[in-house]
Amino acid sequence: MTDSGEIVPEVAGTRLIVSIAARAVLFALLGMLMWAVLPLAIGWQTTTVMTGSMEPRISAGDVIISRPVPPGAAGLGHVLLVDDPDHAGRLRLHRYVDNAPDGALILRGDANPANDSSPVSPAAVHGVAVLRVPYVGLPVVWLAEKNWTALGSVAAGALLLTVAAAAGSGAFPDDRPAPKASGSSDKVGGPRNDATPTLPVSAGLAAEPHDGPPDGGPSHRAAAPTACVPCWSWRPCRS
Repeated sequence: MTDSGEIVPEVAGTRLIVSIAARAVLFALLGMLMWAVLPLAIGWQTTTVMTGSMEPRISAGDVIISRPVPPGAAGLGHVLLVDDPDHAGRLRLHRYVDNAPDGALILRGDANPANDSSPVSPAAVHGVAVLRVPYVGLPVVWLAEKNWTALGSVAAGALLLTVAAAAGSGAFPDDRPAPKASGSSDKVGGPRNDATPTLPVSAGLAAEPHDGPPDGGPSHRAAAPTACVPCWSWRPCRS
């Protein structure tokens, strides 16, 4: 910035580039968040993965969108969202790998060396995983782990991105002159109105010639209409 307060073009260009990059990151994060939330409007279910049991395809902090399926409609190899048979009130996201003799479903995490010890009833299936939104659920994982350092870092990063995105708005100020007010004049002497007011014309005011009375009396003619005095306002003149 110069002594007169003007921004140096090189600095302004850098600020603009940083602002554009920050806005791109913010819009990308917003788009990922919308992908994680919008499926709820059509009855699908979203869940945040809390562990790495489905690595490498699904990681902790990913948000998984599951599509509801009728009981018995899931096929082998599908990743299913089910009620956790070992922890009431929790959900489990594992792959369907086999059937138990009684018709229950046997699941296993991709990163686990063995199948789950507890089979799952077909009625406990919430849906089939169809979409993964990476990293969006990491704050939920950190909150559950009480990882305040990571949460604080994310909050600070979001604040910096917001400030950087807004900083580019004034990088190149508008140097165009402001439009002149109506009626202003470049010459000394105050406002000037160059428009010439139009004099109203009254139809039918012309006097008809009159020969006078037959007895030779004085002749009477209709008085000529009085000229309208120019008005310097926009109201019609009155004679």
